[in-house]
This record gives sequence, C-alpha cells and structure tokens, in this order.
Amino acid sequence: MIRLLKFDAANYLDNRETIAVYLNEALDSGDADLIYHSIETIARAIGATDFVKDTGIESGCTTKPDFETVQKAIESFGLRLITEPKGTTRADGS
Repeated sequence: MIRLLKFDAANYLDNRETIAVYLNEALDSGDADLIYHSIETIARAIGATDFVKDTGIESGCTTKPDFETVQKAIESFGLRLITEPKGTTRADGS
C-alpha cells in the first residue's frame, strides 16, 4: 500500500529568496484567501512567536488582517512589497 504524506509548504520555506517567490505567487494570484494562507504558512516556517510579536496577530485569529498588518507581516519576513507594470516578466521568468 502506498502511504501519502501531507504536504506542508512551510517545510520548504527555508530562506528569504524562497519565501519571496512563494509570496509573490500568492500576490500575483489576486486571491485574498490564498495571500492570507501564504502569510500564515510563512509565519509557521519562520516561527509563529516571531510572527505574533512583529505583526500583532494573535494565534487563532479568525479575522483577516487589514493592509497595514499584511505589510507588517511581509516586513517581519525580511521582505518588502513592491509593484511592477502588468505584462512585465519577473526575474524568475514568470
């Protein structure tokens, strides 16, 4: 019998470059739920204690954060939020 393991992206988010690519894909989707889920996944990857301390989001929070909180979260990951014109090819080729 084949045994499948549950995939957890947090296990692979082990450096800022990988985290940036992961978050950029979520942001590029335009799906607010996916963006929020990605932020939660990154927070688990870097340690929830740091995430709560840096963003003020409490464990088990059921409300989605406002833009200021999302920006604080991104900054706590050592990243910054930037924009680019539509149709521009990113450095990763996408």
